[in-house]
Amino acid sequence: MTAPVSPTPPPDWPAQAADAIVRNIDKLKGKTTVPARTAAKAMKYGPAVAMFGSVIAVLLLIGSLRFFERLLIKVGDIWSISWLAEPMWMIYLFFGVVFTSIGWRLWSQAKI
Repeated sequence: MTAPVSPTPPPDWPAQAADAIVRNIDKLKGKTTVPARTAAKAMKYGPAVAMFGSVIAVLLLIGSLRFFERLLIKVGDIWSISWLAEPMWMIYLFFGVVFTSIGWRLWSQAKI
C-alpha cells in the first residue's frame, strides 16, 4: 500500500506567509497603536489649544465690547442722542441677555 502523496507547497510560500504575517501585524497596529497615538496627541496638544482658545475668546469679547461702544458713541454724536454718550450699560445689558439666554438654553438641555 502506498502512502498518500501530500501536495507540494507552491514555490513562493515563504513570501505568502510573510505577507500574511505583515497583514495581521498591520491590522493589529491599526487597532491599537494608532488610537493610542491619537489619544496621546490629544492629551499633549489639548490643554494648549484650550488655553489659547480661551484667551482668544476673551480678547474677541473685549474687542466686540469696545467696538459696540465706539459705534454707539458715533451714532449718538451723529444723531445728537445724549444718552448714547455713555453706552456701556446698554452693551453690558445686551451681552448679559445674550449669554444668559444661551446659558438657560444649554441648562434646559442638560440631562441631570
